[in-house]
Amino acid sequence: MNTKHRHERKAVGAWGAILALAVAGCGNYSNEDLDYLSALPQTDDLSVEAPKMSAVRPAQEDDALQITTDVTKTLNTMAYDLLALVDQIRSGYPTSRKGDLRVWGPGPADGNPGWQFEFTMMKIAATATTPVTFSYDLLMIPPGATEDGALTVLAGTFQATGGARGVGHLELTPGPARDAGATLSGLDKLMTLTIDYDTQDWPRTLTINVVNIPTVDPTMDALNATYDYERAQNGDGAMTFTFLKDVIPGPLGVDTLQITSHWQGTGAGRSDIAVTGGDGAGQISWTDCWAADATTAYNSRTGVGDTSGCIPLL
Repeated sequence: MNTKHRHERKAVGAWGAILALAVAGCGNYSNEDLDYLSALPQTDDLSVEAPKMSAVRPAQEDDALQITTDVTKTLNTMAYDLLALVDQIRSGYPTSRKGDLRVWGPGPADGNPGWQFEFTMMKIAATATTPVTFSYDLLMIPPGATEDGALTVLAGTFQATGGARGVGHLELTPGPARDAGATLSGLDKLMTLTIDYDTQDWPRTLTINVVNIPTVDPTMDALNATYDYERAQNGDGAMTFTFLKDVIPGPLGVDTLQITSHWQGTGAGRSDIAVTGGDGAGQISWTDCWAADATTAYNSRTGVGDTSGCIPLL
């Protein structure tokens, strides 16, 4: 493949700018408070395990493996930013407790004079058909507005199913606050980011969907992108995602690739790739397989190797 490529750069690296709330409320955590905090996303919920590789990446590293690994790094950076925000919540006591409601704040928003942040969590009792559910919201309050005028920036739910963890959903919507004048560095192109995770059993699953504003430069940022990831207990993994890369010469420039990567816990893997946008859209597809040492075992587009070097689809 042409070595020139661009990631679909997502405006998701500014979680720290979303929450600069003073959350050092008074008192101690109750056992029930800890239930609320444990419902917030944890590292295992949001992280993506890249295909296993040796400590030293080979000079002739397989191209599809490199793309897959780079995408996992991008997603894990996003997860790190989000978890850093969550840790700010965990580091302070609730400001108030009202029955099944916990509130952190309101407090001043750093970098946004006159704005305030508030974080709320509600516990919803189990029913005959649904487990205990926690619902939470990160709110921005414009200057001069009351809490009734708060704008939701991040909303989430978590169902404690009784498994290893549970089922969670997050949705980031910076648009309303941004349109009202808030400065959210790094989130200027994002309309919505949704994350769904299921860690109650194996395989673990994680789905991330990004929608950018319609005016983004399509050669630099995708209008929308979805990442579907799962991993098995033995280290096997799979991920389907889109990627921007100029692989087909022509007047349309950067192409959109739909990639489904599968890999074994030992490190060997494969990617099945189709061009879905740009030159060759709907007409070109190929399979790229890599060995456990990260070198190309088969590439149907370049003619390297043969299909014996490919793992079966997982």
